[in-house]
Amino acid sequence: MSNAGIIKERGDTVATGTMTDNAVIRGDGDKRIQDSGVTLDDSDNMSGVNTLSVIDAATTRTNLGLGSMSTQAANSVAITGGSITGITDIAVADGGTGASTAANARTNLGLGTIAVQNTPLTTSVGGTGLTTMTPAGAVLCAGVTQIAPVQVVESAGTTGQVLTSNGAGALPTFQAAAGGGVTWHTPTSPTGNQMISGHGYIASITDEYYVYLTLPTTAAVGEFIYLVSIPNGWSSWSVIQNAGQSIRGWTGESWSTTVGVTGTLSPGDRVDAMLVCIIANTTWKVFGYASMDLLIPT
Repeated sequence: MSNAGIIKERGDTVATGTMTDNAVIRGDGDKRIQDSGVTLDDSDNMSGVNTLSVIDAATTRTNLGLGSMSTQAANSVAITGGSITGITDIAVADGGTGASTAANARTNLGLGTIAVQNTPLTTSVGGTGLTTMTPAGAVLCAGVTQIAPVQVVESAGTTGQVLTSNGAGALPTFQAAAGGGVTWHTPTSPTGNQMISGHGYIASITDEYYVYLTLPTTAAVGEFIYLVSIPNGWSSWSVIQNAGQSIRGWTGESWSTTVGVTGTLSPGDRVDAMLVCIIANTTWKVFGYASMDLLIPT
């Protein structure tokens, strides 16, 4: 660019050449002015500027209305708030849902109906209806009321106890386990011995030929009683009946005791047998009889 004028000591400028129309002038450091190559037209539009140096970047961003995202790198953008509208649904492969509605988004993400259930989950959708778990060792079970389809047996019981039903309308509880096997008795008196179904009786009393044992007044079909005599012992057993009861012979034998309290069943020697109830409460049958004839009253 050529010099366009010289600045005098008192500030006057003497033109020595021509200048571009609308050109922005600049000093050259030797009391001269120059055509800068930058123009400012009559509407104040500037052109011809190559680079502007920013003295205060933060103030400049503020003046330009730029937010915090303007300082982030393209490959490291952190969005912590705000909203985006009017864009195409972002595909699942790109981190979106590929949908504009919640229902379609759940479908695209492969979510089932459980995704829209509220807590606690009810029993109808596979839950328990409970919001908290119970103490260690507790048991969940079917409830006994309509408002509590699932209830809790909170007690863990003690060693050896088992969870036992308390019938309809009541929660089960831990109770002592019933003894396994057969409960055996060795009567100490020859008379007055009431038998119990499912139990066994050993006849062994010194100087007594018979130990008299009375049938249970009630018994279900299939219930049994064991009768045992001690080999080479002193006594054997004799069964006493209640009103309406009788005892039939083992398979292959057609005999039966007299019905009622006058009927008895007594072995002719010290033998063992099992009685099985074949008609509820009234009729028993000898099963597993070992040797010797029975004495059957007429």
